[in-house]
Amino acid sequence: MDAPIDQPVLGSRRLSNYLVALLVSIGGVGFLLTSASSYFGRDFLPIGHPAELIWVPQGLVMGAYGVGAVLLSSYLWAVIAIDVGGGRNLFDRGADTITIERRGFRRLISFTLPAVMCRRSRLRCAMVLIPAAVWRCACAAAAMCRSPGLANRSPWRSWSAVALNSPVISMFPWRACRPMLMTWTRRGGFALLLALLLVLPACASTPVASGYGCEQSPVSCLQGSAQVALTTEKGRVLLELQGQQAPLTAGNFLDLVQRGAYANTVFHRVVREPSPFVVQGGDPRSSDPKVPPGQYGTGNFTDPATGSPRFIPLEVKLQGETEPRYGNPVLGAGISDRLALPHQRGALAMARSQDPNSASAQFYIALNDLPELDGRYAVFGRVIEGMDVVDQIRQGDKLIKAEIIQP
Repeated sequence: MDAPIDQPVLGSRRLSNYLVALLVSIGGVGFLLTSASSYFGRDFLPIGHPAELIWVPQGLVMGAYGVGAVLLSSYLWAVIAIDVGGGRNLFDRGADTITIERRGFRRLISFTLPAVMCRRSRLRCAMVLIPAAVWRCACAAAAMCRSPGLANRSPWRSWSAVALNSPVISMFPWRACRPMLMTWTRRGGFALLLALLLVLPACASTPVASGYGCEQSPVSCLQGSAQVALTTEKGRVLLELQGQQAPLTAGNFLDLVQRGAYANTVFHRVVREPSPFVVQGGDPRSSDPKVPPGQYGTGNFTDPATGSPRFIPLEVKLQGETEPRYGNPVLGAGISDRLALPHQRGALAMARSQDPNSASAQFYIALNDLPELDGRYAVFGRVIEGMDVVDQIRQGDKLIKAEIIQP
């Protein structure tokens, strides 16, 4: 009498599955850190500057991606820990039977089939009976998940159903539980759809700049130069606005200084790691003690004459051109050498969202040469005195007042 053959079967504990779970986990953590950077205005990742993202919609969407990726990675690690799909094939030629055992997500699936075709060849036995065993395993999993659709289907009608739903083939047991998954989707999908309908309108609102160029500008353009003094908690900083190269942007900033829009605002974003980047402030909302710090950086200047936020278009001037370009980033090889006002240390520029024409009141001072921002953000001046004070500013410090020194 031949001894039984016990053949172990590898389940979900494979190197490829470990790598997939690891990558999904790293991606989920990265999305969550990006979202946190956007919300708190600090770079929690050493790659790039994710704090540049605005909380709604970019940071919020990144957070949703992160939560989804973390939940998926948790499921993958659970599947690997349980070793779903693993088990053994026991060939007993003496009893003319084959016993198949597989681990499901919730229980062990085991059944025995007659092995009448196994008398002459083990290979023939495997070729003939394994497809039937796979089908029986799928039916058992379907019954376990209360799936009458799959359990009652004939195996000769759709072999694709076997391939997709068998837990022996797939490490994801939810494929054998499709009706249960559909029921959950119908119940939870409505809530998800309702949440998206509530969130997307806020995400879809895109700021629109009022016209392009000085002729259509809601503020007077600055012809020539001007000097503005910033009084901060750490000292005094003297700025020079360069209207020759950026008349619209400099004129907008000068108008906001005259209106007192920057009084008692907060430097809500200071990035010095992994390398010196920017000191950013000027959000009118940050002067309101009722606004939580987590919302600093989301405000714009509201024109009292219209009651609406005021936006200006992106303004970039190239050397040798008489007029600035408006409305679109100016990119290309060697763009830093062609700009009239590149991002050098001490450069004064307007902050904005992803829309190039969404600058309003927030500004930043470059702590280092930043050629990666050239052509994408509007530089309109520079620090001519007090750069050592700028280097001492920390996130949360106040801009006490801004005043015009030389018009």
